[in-house]
Amino acid sequence: MLKRLIRKFTDLEQRLEEDKTCIAALKATLAQSASGAALLDCAAAYKTRIIFDDDIASGDAAFRPDRNVVALSPFGHERALVLSLGHELRHAWQEKQGLLLRRHIHLFDHIVNVRISEADAYATEVQIAWELNQTAPKAGYWTQMKKTQGNLCRAFARVAEHGEVGIEAGTARRAAFDTWLKSAHCRQYDNNAIAAIKGYWYRKAHGIRNAMVFNKTRSEDQPPYMSAGFLNEFGEMANGRNYLEGRNLLAQDFVIQTTAAQDRKIARIVEKYPGSDDSLIYNHL
Repeated sequence: MLKRLIRKFTDLEQRLEEDKTCIAALKATLAQSASGAALLDCAAAYKTRIIFDDDIASGDAAFRPDRNVVALSPFGHERALVLSLGHELRHAWQEKQGLLLRRHIHLFDHIVNVRISEADAYATEVQIAWELNQTAPKAGYWTQMKKTQGNLCRAFARVAEHGEVGIEAGTARRAAFDTWLKSAHCRQYDNNAIAAIKGYWYRKAHGIRNAMVFNKTRSEDQPPYMSAGFLNEFGEMANGRNYLEGRNLLAQDFVIQTTAAQDRKIARIVEKYPGSDDSLIYNHL
């Protein structure tokens, strides 16, 4: 890739200065969205850094809670980088709110937490794209979003096109949220979550240090993980509304149910690694 070669042979000091300028431009664009501006305010309050990482492939990004860093690929297109930044800053917001789990005693907790946190981040990303499109229709952010999450965009637009009420109340974002939870993309994240738990028990069984680090444990005065109230906390919006308010997500099959194939995989993990049975979904429900 030409961009990678140019970057490789650019003087380090010059490259850092160019990165600083580019990141400032990305933040300025994101700030034109009300949802994005709120996330940037949170990042500033918690001193979350935004950096470029050459090891991240174009189109990818990551929030690293252990370092309080959002890492972007320097090889992506500007529109994709802005939306990825919004997505990862939402994860940073989740972490600062105490919504991401650090350790997972139950596999159920892990799977559902991953589902909800990703559904929320993608729904937020869609709303950011919509808001940017309202500000600058020719900038192409909505078109960019449709390339990767077309089904979420269609669900959001069906509500949003009826007027601002659906956006302000959060029903448009909730439509995107529900659509993601029912998508094949969600099932892929489920498989990744199960693989992470398998890795945890493998390391434990072989005396290898576990490095699974998520977020600080919640305080004693907060409700237990995976309660309906806990999951509703993901719904806070920039306008002070909560797009998940009044929802009992644990009563929704598409939120809490695993597939038969996933259940078989869970059973194999338990059989292979004695002592891991306390992570079974069945023990939690």
